[in-house]
Amino acid sequence: MKKHIISATHSAAASTASTDRLPWAGLLALAMAGFICLFTETIPAGLLPQISEGLGISEGLAGQLVTLYALGSLLAAIPLTTATRGWQIR
Repeated sequence: MKKHIISATHSAAASTASTDRLPWAGLLALAMAGFICLFTETIPAGLLPQISEGLGISEGLAGQLVTLYALGSLLAAIPLTTATRGWQIR
C-alpha cells in the first residue's frame, strides 16, 4: 500500500515538472517582435540628415515629421488595443 502512494506522488511530480517548461518559441517570437518594433521606431532619428535631404527640408522639420509619426503611432495603439482585447484567440 505504501509503495503505491509513493509511486502516485512521484508520477504526479513528474507530470507537473514536464508542464512547467518555458514556452521558448513564444518568448523568442515576443522578444523579436519587441526588438523589431523598437528598431523601426528609433531608426529614423539616426537617418534625419538623409530624410531631410531626400525631402528637401531642414533637419529640424524632418525631426518634427518623425515626432508626428511617433505620436500617431501612440495615439493609434491605445484605441486599437482597446478595440481588439475582446477578440477570441483561436
